[in-house]
Amino acid sequence: FYTFQSISYVIDVYRNEVEVQKNYFLLLLYVSLFPQLVAGPIVRYKTVESEIKTRKTTLYDFCYGIERFILGLAKKVIIANLDSCHEARQLEENSAPPADNSRPENLTDEEWQLIQMARQEKRQVSQTSSSTSSDIA
Repeated sequence: FYTFQSISYVIDVYRNEVEVQKNYFLLLLYVSLFPQLVAGPIVRYKTVESEIKTRKTTLYDFCYGIERFILGLAKKVIIANLDSCHEARQLEENSAPPADNSRPENLTDEEWQLIQMARQEKRQVSQTSSSTSSDIA
């Protein structure tokens, strides 16, 4: 994506459709325009040039952006981690471990890794609880 964004800029400059961006950080802003990179087609520099040049950043906007980032990260961590743990437990319950501890053919590598992680977590919890009970006795 970064390569295509850069090529798009070079082509626009070559065709004299835009002026050369002399501020390196504004050029980097265009090249790394993250939401656009993930969401869709390559946007030509001439399309966003005026928005980049006239961009105004306030402390309120910056704080609001940080707040949204933290909230999104928290949602991702909480929801994704809980979901993957739940999925790993379901997979473990529905599949018997083979004698040689190799991956069953009906599971993908990701599912097998989730099962292995759930088993390791289960062993750690049981070791912790057994050591705690022996300390009490």
